[in-house]
Amino acid sequence: MTVEPPAGDHSESIQPLAARGNPPRSGTLPRVADPHLTRLLEELTRAREDLACSRAAAELLLDAFDELDVGLALHEALPGVGGDTTDYRFLQVNTAFERMTGRTRAELVGRTVLEVFPEADAAWLIIYGQVSTLGHDARFEALSGRCGHILEVTALTTGPHRLALVFRDVTALRETEQELARSREATRQLAECVSDLIFVGANDRILYANLACALTSGHTHEELASLPVEAMISPEDRDRYDTMRKKALQEPGCCGRVPLRLVTREGETRHLVLGLRRVDWEGTPALLHFASELPISPSGSGSGSGSIS
Repeated sequence: MTVEPPAGDHSESIQPLAARGNPPRSGTLPRVADPHLTRLLEELTRAREDLACSRAAAELLLDAFDELDVGLALHEALPGVGGDTTDYRFLQVNTAFERMTGRTRAELVGRTVLEVFPEADAAWLIIYGQVSTLGHDARFEALSGRCGHILEVTALTTGPHRLALVFRDVTALRETEQELARSREATRQLAECVSDLIFVGANDRILYANLACALTSGHTHEELASLPVEAMISPEDRDRYDTMRKKALQEPGCCGRVPLRLVTREGETRHLVLGLRRVDWEGTPALLHFASELPISPSGSGSGSGSIS
């Protein structure tokens, strides 16, 4: 039996959907009668575009961090049964962090700290928990048992239960500081053994004086520490000393040695040949004074006015 279609031209109604008009262009929304649904679709499109921009910005940021020599790790804090943070999941790390830990990004991202490093120092995890819970940034130094290096760790909160950890290897810096401290102590010990007067002055105060300076001046080290430098210089020679001091502060190298008179604690006069040199004393600009005592008063008038090379 043959079924006839109803009367009338229904050819348009049975055309394929694609033939009814041009499909919507990429980036446009199909025309929807419901205005609420239209707004929802528009918001969804904007959100998708914003997400793409955010992802691009994040990738650029990670690329920038990969160029740095500091290790970077982004974490998600994982609260324990009691609510306290007990572990952290790696969300992202940079290349320097991979070098510091000896683990690749694929071995870290998605796993927790205790899964990867079960020997992790509990004190570090407590600090991280305070940062992620209270929102207060923290910075500390500690010896990493895994790499054997001294690390400066900066923990920053980046959002709820999120934190970024920045690791800077300061091992070489601290070793250099220790070597300088040992060298400085050796220099002090050497200065205590010489017969010449050696003292360091800054801001019109004596920061250091060797044993010969204390013995020659008659002052104790405690008295010298509170004594203005010019107080030890004879009043007649203070203008000359001030000229030397200004020259030494302005010019690098050693200022020419000049005869000067030193006044002791008992008021006696000692004849010296004094030299000055600008130095850095424990981070403070200072003047190094070094003087030899003359056995007799220089010939001529008083202490003389010339320079001894």
